[in-house]
Amino acid sequence: SLDRLKVGLPAISPAFGAFLAEAAAVCLHHSQHPATVRWEILGDHPAETQLLWTGELSEQVLNSWRDLQEATEYGATGMALLLVLAMTDMTVVKRSVKGTGFDYWLGKKETDEEDNFQECVRLEISGILSGDNSTIKKRVLDKLRQTQRSDHLGLPALVIVTEFRTLLSHFEVK
Repeated sequence: SLDRLKVGLPAISPAFGAFLAEAAAVCLHHSQHPATVRWEILGDHPAETQLLWTGELSEQVLNSWRDLQEATEYGATGMALLLVLAMTDMTVVKRSVKGTGFDYWLGKKETDEEDNFQECVRLEISGILSGDNSTIKKRVLDKLRQTQRSDHLGLPALVIVTEFRTLLSHFEVK
């Protein structure tokens, strides 16, 4: 459920989580998905699940997100964080800084903060409002290349690209 983001995560405040959930809901609304929608995950962890979201958005919310490119960017972030929580033993522990080639640091869910940073994973996220398989594959490859900037750290990287029209996410481990 997108509502999972609204309670926050170690590096995501409840307000920012609600912001990400709202952006994803706008993308789902734009793509005319029902309140319970099939979500396909491709790549290194193929799966299929159901995503729950409100299904109804006010004009105020829609007017807040008229820039669909921005909604897609933040919505894809919310979707990627949900996947990380559901498909790994990781959670988001810190936002990365620009220029590193990735968006967030991930750490183990069930450890203290000091241990989180001993076993970090890099997370790079991207979103596509509407695209075909070749567009999605190209974006995954672009994002994998982008993470090369921080390969010297010797840490694994996850790349998650979400496409909203068909609601699929490609989950790649590097």
